[in-house]
Amino acid sequence: MAKCILLLWSSLLITGCNLLEFPAYALFAPSSQKVKAEYKDLKNKTIALVVVTDSSTDFMYPQATDNITRSTAEMIRRHVKDIEFIDQIKIKSFQDDHQDWAALPMSEIMRKLDTQTILLLDLFLFSTKEENSVHLLRGQIAAAVSVYQINSPTPDKPAYQTEIEVIYPETGPLPESLDAHQKIYKHSLALFTRKLFQKFYDQKVPVK
Repeated sequence: MAKCILLLWSSLLITGCNLLEFPAYALFAPSSQKVKAEYKDLKNKTIALVVVTDSSTDFMYPQATDNITRSTAEMIRRHVKDIEFIDQIKIKSFQDDHQDWAALPMSEIMRKLDTQTILLLDLFLFSTKEENSVHLLRGQIAAAVSVYQINSPTPDKPAYQTEIEVIYPETGPLPESLDAHQKIYKHSLALFTRKLFQKFYDQKVPVK
């Protein structure tokens, strides 16, 4: 960095520019800026990560729930300290035993799962097909995201909620092929996971 500044200084002198008139931000402008988390209260918690999909998604993309659950848990665990996720086998067993589980109060679900927190991802869109096209592919994932806390004054209402939507590639669809489908599935999932976990921890992002 120091060497770059010296080179810039020399070039300004050679070209006759007045260094005092040269804007300071051009010399010392940050390459990144800090963006604060929208919700920070996942630390030191036991979390039940619940992903909800519709029957169409389950039929077309039977691994979607497991893939989103696994990648989301791994990414959040990597960046948020001292958290533990409830085993998915326990969650699925609870759902199988309570077919009407979605109608239960969230506080009751948390007690039955013995968890402090529920991170609920309600996927209302998951597709690798370009809309209104038979032979074009483009990934689209969208979900309503809600966090419930057992110690909240209102545990049956979200302590935090947002929506996340990603499209890949943004530049436009790709012709249908097995390689294109695999690429779009993988990158759409990674993009969704990244956009989700960024809601929960402070981060540095490049300055454009």
